[in-house]
Amino acid sequence: MGGAPGIVRNKATQLYLRTGLTNCFIAWLGALCLAVSMLTAPIVVAFCRRKSTRLTAVFGGLVMALACLFASFAQQFHQVVLSYGVVLGLGTGLVRETSSLMLGHYFKRRREFVEMVVQAGAGVGIALFSVLYKEAVG
Repeated sequence: MGGAPGIVRNKATQLYLRTGLTNCFIAWLGALCLAVSMLTAPIVVAFCRRKSTRLTAVFGGLVMALACLFASFAQQFHQVVLSYGVVLGLGTGLVRETSSLMLGHYFKRRREFVEMVVQAGAGVGIALFSVLYKEAVG
């Protein structure tokens, strides 16, 4: 999904709760990132049908890296919302949609099986990274 929204929310709560922001505003960070990544899906697929899918994936990776860099240097909450919520969501949408398009391009005969493995891998990754984040941060 583009980062660990739980950890981002905890850190944002520590930094910005004393400035007068409520938990509701801080919780919008992860939701905004997910919403932007989902909203970009039709546009990304249409762009990939006309142009290069690989170029779109590389561009999405660069956007994600820059968004994380910008979020790390953000001093105010609106800068975090813009860099993490909007720009990282855009990069995540670019990478996620191009990866699913490439599956259909490379795996013609066993596409259903490959998509099952990819979806299962996402669940396993979430389970493993939650333990990893807890050990690293907590």
